[in-house]
Amino acid sequence: MSNKIISLCFVSERTDKYTKFCRIADLDDGNFTPYTYSVDTDFYDTDRDLLYGPPTMLSEPGSIGVYEWSAYLNADNKWRTNVNKAEEYSWCEILHTNHGSIEELVQALKSGFSMPKYDRLHDHDLILCCRFVGNKCEAIYVSTTDAEYNSVGKLCLLDSVVALTRVTLDTRYAIGECKHRYLSNCRRKYLARKDACHVVGTVEVKTKDEVIGDIIKQSISKDALSRRDRQAARLALDKLSMPSIVEMIAARFQCSSNQAQKCAEEHITRTRERLDSTIAQRLIEMLIENDSESVQRMRTAVQKQWDETQQEQIEAAQKRQAAAAAAFEAIRKQIADAEVALQKAQERQAEAESKVEETLVLQEQIETEIQKRLEGFKADYASVLVENAIIASTTIPLQQSGAVNVASTRHEGWTVILPENSIHSGALEENIDVAVENWEEICANQDMARGLTLLSFAAYARKQPLLVVGEGAIPVSDIISSSICGQPAIKIHATGESQDYQIIIEEIEKKPKAVVCLTNGLKTGYEHLRTLMQMCPHRMFVVTEMHAESLAIEPTSLLTVFLPIFCDYFYTGGMIEELPTYDCSNELHTKASQIETRSIKQARAIVSQWLSDGFYPPVVRERCANLFAAMSLLAQPLGVNTNTVMALAIEFLFVPLLKCMRKEDALKTHLEENTVLDPDRKATLISFINSED
Repeated sequence: MSNKIISLCFVSERTDKYTKFCRIADLDDGNFTPYTYSVDTDFYDTDRDLLYGPPTMLSEPGSIGVYEWSAYLNADNKWRTNVNKAEEYSWCEILHTNHGSIEELVQALKSGFSMPKYDRLHDHDLILCCRFVGNKCEAIYVSTTDAEYNSVGKLCLLDSVVALTRVTLDTRYAIGECKHRYLSNCRRKYLARKDACHVVGTVEVKTKDEVIGDIIKQSISKDALSRRDRQAARLALDKLSMPSIVEMIAARFQCSSNQAQKCAEEHITRTRERLDSTIAQRLIEMLIENDSESVQRMRTAVQKQWDETQQEQIEAAQKRQAAAAAAFEAIRKQIADAEVALQKAQERQAEAESKVEETLVLQEQIETEIQKRLEGFKADYASVLVENAIIASTTIPLQQSGAVNVASTRHEGWTVILPENSIHSGALEENIDVAVENWEEICANQDMARGLTLLSFAAYARKQPLLVVGEGAIPVSDIISSSICGQPAIKIHATGESQDYQIIIEEIEKKPKAVVCLTNGLKTGYEHLRTLMQMCPHRMFVVTEMHAESLAIEPTSLLTVFLPIFCDYFYTGGMIEELPTYDCSNELHTKASQIETRSIKQARAIVSQWLSDGFYPPVVRERCANLFAAMSLLAQPLGVNTNTVMALAIEFLFVPLLKCMRKEDALKTHLEENTVLDPDRKATLISFINSED
């Protein structure tokens, strides 16, 4: 079971099975810290913003309180919560008012403060604030022992309250909002930090005369006077028990008996004076009570006078009433029309949901059938691929193969196909030009050919393994190898677990510079690939995969090693008449070693812009920075400017990588905001991203 947490919670729902609490803030060292959540909240252990307690908890839906809870695993190994009321902790609600001063706020409180409809429990303290002035505001602190609700829902001070605590708030730190995603429009506020609320004194809510009057009223009500005596205030005052009144006043104000008696006598004197001034009014009231005809005449006269003086107001009120009635009728009609439209919409929604459910069932059946066929394809594909590779290698027409011979050797389930051709030394710039021409034979346009040339040369210089996906994967590996090393790639296909990697390595080393191509290497298993690559750290590896759909079942961690290239994006199915036979690999490595530290830093800054949404392994960021810096350096012989290099890197470095890492949304956002790519190329890339693998 996890450690206990004390949280401020909103009671969302209570059923006969549970009480649902929405977590707002956690109590830490006397202060409330808002609980932050994300869309990835998995409700594991205490990573949750929704708690469930027993249905017996006396927590009304809509109320807010402090609760102690913990998480635990039940017998079914599922996480559950245990919630209890934290009786020793409380929270303080902050209410904003439109009153400009403490005096106005006190008068409103004395006459009954209208509270929001959401709270009629008053089981927590309140801070009633005046209007804010900057970051400061004055307020009154009202505890649960100071006030109660009357029958009409207004907050009224108890008779025993003479003064309240006066405070000031620093609104930058003191106030927190009761926000949570299950009631996003909640506007209740709470005192988040106690040290941001400062007591500056007290404010008097009852004068001394009011307090003495309350005591005397209580004493009058306690005396067993007849109704006639209670109606005659003079007689009641004469029969007051002065010793008890004096005793209560002295206790309330903590003064001497003489001072208390003097205060009581002064109050009684003022009361008598007020009684004398209202004798005429009382006589009139008594006359009206005993003379119905007089009452009727007086009412008629008053009504006539009222009609004469208030005729304009009456007419205006009647017009407003007629306009309100018409508006009400119009609204009622709109509501009726809306209810009809809602009924039709609900019917359409129900029909659509039914069709969606049928579609989902059909889709599930189709996916199951595809998975079965894919498994069968994986089992049969390995042997077919080896046979096709050998047959193709021995039957290619001379004019298409560039006079390239191959030698096929089998070693314990591994087939190694070595090219047998002569190579010559070549210049780097010439090889780059020839490579562009070769890529143009199989690419959709010249820009793609330049981008693939720069990327392949940079990958070879940095010994970056490539994952080439699609129908043209084998020709692509041959172009990469022959453009740089003057000979096609070494083809390796593994149909089982190798018992002796050293024999395979000896075969590979017969061609010390050629690219090593593992045909359908993902089917072999990553452990075998890693072992072979670790034993040949100086070689460049290309892993081919015929079907892009297969990447959906591979982990994204594979991309910490391999850089993907999608043939479907550029491959036209064209043939290369003659592969290059000139080797520039040594000059390429020398050129790559000349990359300046400043260029690497600039490349890192650009990479950080594209790999900014979410987590990307540092090795991926560093690899992209090195490749981009190498592409920029190698672009000089082609006369390619900086913006064009950036566009080519976006097209062949960032887009395939982020697509494989399933960052389609972030990638489309970057593309839409990019100003380097031309509109047509940008539209093509977005269509490619939206295509299903």
